[in-house]
Amino acid sequence: LPSLGLLASASMDSNVGIWHHQGGSWKLATLLYDHNHPVNAIAWIPSGPLLASGDEKELILWRPATSPSCEFTYSMGYYLPGFNRYVVEGRTVDECQSLCCENPWCTSFDYAEKGDGKTHGPKTCWLSSASEGLNGGGGLEWDPTNNYHYYEITKRGSRFMTLTEKKGILSLALAG
Repeated sequence: LPSLGLLASASMDSNVGIWHHQGGSWKLATLLYDHNHPVNAIAWIPSGPLLASGDEKELILWRPATSPSCEFTYSMGYYLPGFNRYVVEGRTVDECQSLCCENPWCTSFDYAEKGDGKTHGPKTCWLSSASEGLNGGGGLEWDPTNNYHYYEITKRGSRFMTLTEKKGILSLALAG
């Protein structure tokens, strides 16, 4: 979309890259992760402006964005045990949300405001590829100390609308 200095690229790894023209060169601005299959078609719709990206099962419409965007749900006093993939200490909740959003494998994280004096320091997050009931994740466990909190991505990217074909019937779903 030349008017906004944006370029989109499709990928076999199921991501869509959004590139921004800055200082005479193209720089990767953000990745859109919502496809579950290799992306084989992309097109700008200037009147929106929107980006359409398609794989073998879905067509997704996106609003242009030049930075990662995610929405999270939050469960105070609960954590997802056993699925901690990447530990980061000394970060705020907002910084942990940004880290999770920027990594396509991350679907949730646990956060502790205070250290436990043994295994981790204060302001620690555990990024995970599992989430409650998905990718091997079981149920959340209650934390009686109310130090651990669970965050899960509910929407990634700037998805506007998804068109899905299932058994010959077309359905249209508006994103949150």
